Amino acid sequence: MNFCLILPRFSAAVTNKLDLKNWHYYFMSGYVFPVSESVKLKPSVMVKAVSGAPLIADITLHALLKDVFWLGVSYRTEDSFAGLATFQITPQLRIGYSYDYTLTELNNYNNGTHEIHLGYDFSFNKKKGSYHGFRNKNYNLINKQASIEAFFYFI
Repeated sequence: MNFCLILPRFSAAVTNKLDLKNWHYYFMSGYVFPVSESVKLKPSVMVKAVSGAPLIADITLHALLKDVFWLGVSYRTEDSFAGLATFQITPQLRIGYSYDYTLTELNNYNNGTHEIHLGYDFSFNKKKGSYHGFRNKNYNLINKQASIEAFFYFI
């Protein structure tokens, strides 16, 4: 199981003021369940809190097939559904596609959003096959690892 709490927009060092009302808080958690030798399921949740805005949760279920191909669905509370697909090119490099369909009045003006993403993991752990906690069942998510994601949106 993994947990993450992100506090972006920390600008007190630059402005010498601490403005808590404009902070965005993110909490993420997920767990990988092995279903068979070739299938793993990863349910996850991300909650976003912003002062003056409703609490938003993304609830996602990914299936990892043969440690290479991810298929998933996601629901953003009172906002949208998404279909997701990602291909793990190498243990560190992946490319994916998702399609978001909004449930709000915005669907009167567009037919959804297409997204292509490219991800690269910088792993400082020398264990072979220990990326993203999928391949190595004893993988500890506290390992020294960083990711970079690039997203391209098409409406």
